Amino acid sequence: MPNLNTGILSDVVITLPNIDQQKNIVALLHAIDEKIETNGKIIAELEAMARTVYDYWFMQFDFLDEHGNPYRSSGGRMVHNPTLNRDIPEGWEVAIANDLVSIDRGISYSAVELSDEGRPMINLATFNTNSTFKESGLKHFVGETKGSKLLSPFDLVMCVTQQTAIDPTGTTDVIAKTFLVPNVFDEAPTMSMDVVRLIEKRANVRFLLNRMLSRTDYHRYASGYASGTKIKHLDIEGALSFPVTLPTDNALIDKFAEMSTTWAKQVSTRLQESTRLAQLRNRLLPLLMNGQAVIDSANV
Repeated sequence: MPNLNTGILSDVVITLPNIDQQKNIVALLHAIDEKIETNGKIIAELEAMARTVYDYWFMQFDFLDEHGNPYRSSGGRMVHNPTLNRDIPEGWEVAIANDLVSIDRGISYSAVELSDEGRPMINLATFNTNSTFKESGLKHFVGETKGSKLLSPFDLVMCVTQQTAIDPTGTTDVIAKTFLVPNVFDEAPTMSMDVVRLIEKRANVRFLLNRMLSRTDYHRYASGYASGTKIKHLDIEGALSFPVTLPTDNALIDKFAEMSTTWAKQVSTRLQESTRLAQLRNRLLPLLMNGQAVIDSANV
């Protein structure tokens, strides 16, 4: 087996910037990494806020009533629902997720239609296990794409394939996970055959569904519709046979959509900034190390 003699390595001469420049380089790279880390924390906080509001409004039923008080905690009228075998607010209904959306499947492709550049493609590798977008998993497609298979910002997408065993808790899974497509692309992305778009039939319901579909109890339900030997495939219609509690009036759904859009825009801004910073860091480092660029310590 070939190997490199350490004696040879010890004779290699490496040219480095002077110690002051090295310190400046470290300080600059640290500042960039710190900003990227801060953006990640802010994104996590925004996601947590959206989950919390969804839980209060649509699970605990403590949305604000006409007097600005939490509905259930303030004695809002509740009625028993036999489908769920629990009380829900008066004037609310139980629908099946399947009835709220239509399913748009992604495109099939061959290896020769993938490249380092091209149209962004949402695929199973772009799903984090916590139902967020994973930029590092993005692929690029150079084949022909129909306009109907192009995604818009804040479309709701779901992963329907997984290459590992199913974890009922969802901790290590991406199958059945969803996210809203972030507004970070210069060119409209498409989606692979491992992904579907859930097109809402009722205005703004996708924002509510995105939060519902990321819950552990939902994943436990949906994982029962994943089958296969080495690769797991999701029976989408079965997975979306899950009951959803929602108001018959759209006002609260619209309000949640308005808030969710604001949060999604902020997430997109942070993602874009972190991407630009990472690209800047990766371009600068070799230039700084070989002396083609110098950092002014007064600006670090």
